Amino acid sequence: MDIEPYRLDKEIIRQTMQRIVNDFAFFDITLFYSGNEEHAYAEMSAQLNQVIDNIAVNNTSLLMQIIYKIDISEQQLQKCMELNPDKTFTESVAHLIIEREMQKVITRKIFTP
Repeated sequence: MDIEPYRLDKEIIRQTMQRIVNDFAFFDITLFYSGNEEHAYAEMSAQLNQVIDNIAVNNTSLLMQIIYKIDISEQQLQKCMELNPDKTFTESVAHLIIEREMQKVITRKIFTP
């Protein structure tokens, strides 16, 4: 699914950030979204980088549960890392989380009457 046409849609951005906050809350991880759509990606990416880095070091099982819940495959992660060798593992995971959550929001918008 091409999400490019929706990247600047403020409602899509808000719903995406809320999905991320909610999904991480399921695991008792608190993330914060300020409501600033212009900086939403950078804001959430920075938080996710910290959280993922910590979890990757201390609880890889939890990291795999989060990745599974958000519906990111190992193939997607591997491809992202291959296509973006300048990104760290943590940055790749954070990017995929935001992208996948946005896809879910867009899909719901397109297919909900």
